[in-house]
Amino acid sequence: MIMTHTHDELTKIAEKWLLNRCGFAFRELTTFAGETPDAIGFR
Repeated sequence: MIMTHTHDELTKIAEKWLLNRCGFAFRELTTFAGETPDAIGFR
């Protein structure tokens, strides 16, 4: 069985995974450097 997810669904999954391991997690966060990671977490 092949599961397909949209980009939005995948970033939500990543954010949820990061929140279980980090103190803060964000998705689609635009930085001052112009970078936009799909998901990023900080301890």
